[in-house]
Amino acid sequence: MRLHQLKSVGLSRRLLGRNSLYLSRKREYAHGATAENERRDDYQPIEGLVKELSANLPHFRSPISAITVLKEPSQFYLELVNLIRSAKSRIFIASLYVGKEETGLIEVIGKALEINESVKLTILVDYLRSTREHSERQECSASLLQTLKARFPERVEIRLFHTSELFGTLKRLVPRRFDESFGLQHMKIYGADRDIIMSGANLSSDYFTNRQDRYVKLTGQEELSEYLYELIELTSSISYQLEAGEDEGHGKNSLKIVWPETNASRPPIDSRHASQKFKTIANQLYQDLTDRWRRKLLAHTDNQMHSPIPRVSIFPTLQISPFKIHHETGLMIPKLIRLVHQLSNSPLSHSHMVQKTMLNWTSGYFSLLREYKSQMLSSNAHVEIITASPQANGFFQSNGVSKYIPSAYSYLENMFRNEVRKANKQEQIVIRRWNRAGWTYHAKGLWINQVRSQDGEERCLVTSIGSSNFGRRSAERDLECNLFIILEPDKPEQQHLLESQSGQALSRQLVDELASLKAYVNVEDQENVHVGIFVKFFTRLIRNML
Repeated sequence: MRLHQLKSVGLSRRLLGRNSLYLSRKREYAHGATAENERRDDYQPIEGLVKELSANLPHFRSPISAITVLKEPSQFYLELVNLIRSAKSRIFIASLYVGKEETGLIEVIGKALEINESVKLTILVDYLRSTREHSERQECSASLLQTLKARFPERVEIRLFHTSELFGTLKRLVPRRFDESFGLQHMKIYGADRDIIMSGANLSSDYFTNRQDRYVKLTGQEELSEYLYELIELTSSISYQLEAGEDEGHGKNSLKIVWPETNASRPPIDSRHASQKFKTIANQLYQDLTDRWRRKLLAHTDNQMHSPIPRVSIFPTLQISPFKIHHETGLMIPKLIRLVHQLSNSPLSHSHMVQKTMLNWTSGYFSLLREYKSQMLSSNAHVEIITASPQANGFFQSNGVSKYIPSAYSYLENMFRNEVRKANKQEQIVIRRWNRAGWTYHAKGLWINQVRSQDGEERCLVTSIGSSNFGRRSAERDLECNLFIILEPDKPEQQHLLESQSGQALSRQLVDELASLKAYVNVEDQENVHVGIFVKFFTRLIRNML
């Protein structure tokens, strides 16, 4: 009897132990499932964003391992030279200008063309900026580029884009020192074959030494490189062409610049009517490019979404307001500000698994659109803005009226600081000034980052790289191109791969890049910069050109 009772007690204890283990594992599973559900809830806004953007823009996909973030101007120059030297079939460049003293870079390009006779070169720059200093006594940026055309006339194409906003009598009356304020070709694309460097940097010595910008290298990009090449070719088809030799009847050192009959339109500068017709044709060209690539990529992108290789989504945006192309102001930026708001209110944030979702924003020139500022002030999104201090502005202590430009940007910054204080959002929206001795600041872009509560790990969800400063000028006057890169760690296996490659993962690189920029801001410097009455009046007069 006692033996039977002992066996019953032992059986009960074993059953109780198994039940306890079962309940414990069930609770662990439930907790894990909840965390996983919350994680997926957190990424639903990102998935929704990707779907919305795919309906309007070309959607490229890239392996994470194919993207490298560069931090220093010297790195940018070395990678640019390597890119050019490695070209097998084509080199394609879009920039505001090439510095008129960059003979070394021109020689690198010339050598690449000399070594490989199958390489063709296309360079797109801005007409006004590239001919600014030209006279009978002084050469300019275009003069230097002309030497490449003279050496390789059949394999080199140099195009100069002229804004449609300066035409007729206005063009004849506006002094050369001020004509660039009407609009510029501002894209910064540096490509060879299937490799690309996207940046906000131009091609002159300060951008290779002590002018801080941002740079992202993308390798093996078969489709994206083709899209960007076609974008440059399209813009070239509505641009002037630089030919070898002097323009007959215009004296020594004159540039031979022509408008080819094969262009898609007549030039915009003759009259208002010519400008309007030019803009109508250009609008259709850029719309067709966007729609054709969007449709082309839809099926391909759907297949890649199921790939086990961790990939990112890349959406190129064009902002060309004179041509009524508004990818940035009409689509991308409003949706990203809304995304930060959604993530800040997601179940993951409410469960305290995420400490903070932050929109980090930088531009060397503080001139945020009113619409962007209103969205920030009306949202609960945390925003940190890095801009150039007056001393780090490229116009600091320059000659003539341009010496007032740093103070003009400070005035715009002061105005927004006052709005933030009035809304009592000083803890939520912060502006930092970048200042590094002997350097100027030209970086531009944004990062949407999250900090996890459990370990303090910061990760990047979205970033942009390209030419836009997100200001009035970028929105309304210039020709801009950005890449918006969206990291999608929505699959557990991809999240593991992202985190296991801590030093090399794209998210880590982007977080480190932002930290390297923040290393030169003074967090205590929160006071308004003193600005004189004349500068305030001057700024209000020209603010849509800043």
